[in-house]
Amino acid sequence: MTVQSRIEIKNKENKGVIISRRILYVYVGLFSIVLAFTGCKVLPSMLIEQPWSRVIESDVAIPLGAKLNVTVSGQTSPLLGNESLTQERIRSISKELLQRRGFAVDERDYSYSMKILYKSDQISKNTSISRSSTISNYKSIESSSYSRYGLGVMLASSIREASATSLSSLTNINYDVISYIHTYAIEIYDKNDNLLWQAETYWDSPDLNIINQSISRLQILFSNLPYNYANPVVVKNLNESRFKSFYDLYVKNKMFNCPALPYMIYFEHPSQRNDRINYSIKDKDARATMAFLDLLQTAEFCLPSTRKSRWDNPVDPYIWTNIILGGQYVLESTNENINVLIDLVAEKTGYLVKNCRVVSDKEYEEYQRNIEQWKNTLADHFDFFVH
Repeated sequence: MTVQSRIEIKNKENKGVIISRRILYVYVGLFSIVLAFTGCKVLPSMLIEQPWSRVIESDVAIPLGAKLNVTVSGQTSPLLGNESLTQERIRSISKELLQRRGFAVDERDYSYSMKILYKSDQISKNTSISRSSTISNYKSIESSSYSRYGLGVMLASSIREASATSLSSLTNINYDVISYIHTYAIEIYDKNDNLLWQAETYWDSPDLNIINQSISRLQILFSNLPYNYANPVVVKNLNESRFKSFYDLYVKNKMFNCPALPYMIYFEHPSQRNDRINYSIKDKDARATMAFLDLLQTAEFCLPSTRKSRWDNPVDPYIWTNIILGGQYVLESTNENINVLIDLVAEKTGYLVKNCRVVSDKEYEEYQRNIEQWKNTLADHFDFFVH
């Protein structure tokens, strides 16, 4: 083969490489455009281990606005101290959650008695780092009373169960740990001591203090009672100059459990460097921090920030990649009425708080219209029988 022939072959090969690269660049460009228009949807893979719970109701409904006398009793093992302060704290949490639903709590003038029983037991268990098969128990809806009050929490439970994946067991290491089983039982009686309503729950926790987890746990049980959130919730007004210290102590590296969501919520990505935290609570809204934290722990409904045309299937996980929570509050020290919205975006480990903001009446009214449409969608979705 002559030198000229070799040069011609080499030139053809170079042209082929150039053409192949151009085709590759075209494909990469088209793929980037598709991503830009469709977005990359990420679904969380770490489900919340929500407590087991059940609610049993009689044929007699507890009317909204009823006056309740709330009493608390229980014990914490292996602690030996007096339980009165713990019981008073649980009563205070329960009273606040009931009052914001529209019930009255009165020790003297009341129509119903609510008894709250609790127990905490220490256990030693062998734990393994493993992936094991998950089978959900059938929940008989025929024996449950149909109500739209707890539909937001019910939906979160449905998504959590539907997302549980059956995996073959793969154990890496076994070890013994100390854990605690917390149990709540709530009963409502009429004046004649007839049991009308009963709710029970228990969960496993590494934390002995049942108070630390009581707000979201009790809210899940109370979500089966009627509600009327006409009156804004009163919260403390955070000193804006102390926001950084408060955030570092009570928000940073903390996970939040919302009754309306099947995944954990956090304010910054777990792998994010501490010196590069992008605060989702802006300086102008720092005074409302306690409202944001309360909403994350008590919201019973959340609004998917997707096209309404996709609402036909509420358990479709892909409509839950962006979420909005909303609520109305009053700042205690200034009596300022505020509307708050929280934007959440799905990450692999849960929901990341993208933005916490105090919004205008106009923007909140739009949110309320959308959330009412969403509640109606849920009512239709869970209404399985002919009336």
